[in-house]
Amino acid sequence: MPDSDTPPDPFGDLLTNFNDKLQNDATKYGVTADELDKLNELATTYVTKRQTKRDKAREANAATAALNTVTKSARPFVSKLRQRMNLHPEMTDESRQIYDLTQRGGARPTLQLPDEAPLLRLDFGTRGRMTIHAGPTPGQARRNGKPKGAVGILVQCHEGGVPTSDSEWQHLAQVTSSPVTHQPSSGTHTFAYRACYVDRKGNRGPWSQSATGTILG
Repeated sequence: MPDSDTPPDPFGDLLTNFNDKLQNDATKYGVTADELDKLNELATTYVTKRQTKRDKAREANAATAALNTVTKSARPFVSKLRQRMNLHPEMTDESRQIYDLTQRGGARPTLQLPDEAPLLRLDFGTRGRMTIHAGPTPGQARRNGKPKGAVGILVQCHEGGVPTSDSEWQHLAQVTSSPVTHQPSSGTHTFAYRACYVDRKGNRGPWSQSATGTILG
């Protein structure tokens, strides 16, 4: 009998029932011994794998519940500790920036724009467009965040390769997170790309090394 929170599995139930019933009737209906063995193997393996999946789902649910419980305790504890530290006489605005605390008067400390440039990785995977990944780890999307102080990424491009002067670069996009998709008009195009971080006031950090790729139309 499945648990009340177990989703129905019509095929699994059909498979196990069919296998159980056929064990005594195989010869009667022309099912060979090899076929019967194969059916029994499949049914047994299916039941085992289904149970493993259900066990892992229960473990995941339990882990989520445990994390939620810890979060309910940790959140108010950390909040009170941060408030007390923020009012401590030894606390300075410089330290508040390190701990990401609010300055007295309610203003958040000004974050310095990082003195670094994003790395670029071009993805040619889809015909007719280019996907530009920019950030500290452009090859690992889940870890490719922005350094502290940056709120966006500015991407510029130039058709034909790297231009001879900065004035020739064209604005492509400004986004809060990578990647950026570039889909020019039909045909084959070669573009150079570069990117930089931008802070909340619009200030730009240093430009990345340029990267060049060809979009096949």
